Amino acid sequence: MRDSHERHASPARQLPDRLRAVGPGGHPLLLQLHEQLLTHVPDYQVEDLKEKFGTARIHIAPATAARHPQTQTFVASAEQDEVRVRVRAADVRAAVEDGPADPLVGG
Repeated sequence: MRDSHERHASPARQLPDRLRAVGPGGHPLLLQLHEQLLTHVPDYQVEDLKEKFGTARIHIAPATAARHPQTQTFVASAEQDEVRVRVRAADVRAAVEDGPADPLVGG
């Protein structure tokens, strides 16, 4: 027999429950955002999480955003952090692909 918590549990609506929606590269930042949100808004809920144009798009549930306007600030900051991380990663990939200049090769 299931306990009353199982029977009445709401659908999983926080970031860790939605990580499959984005690639693994975004997971550390999303988990960091989750911890930040838990500190300030323990009952926050995510309306939608998806990856679009290589970055995570996080939509906080309207009821959460209305009660706790600071959630949008946390989300916007996390989205900007993700863009910075992806740009740095692309720069590193480009540097590796170009390779170091070979001082033994004349030119």
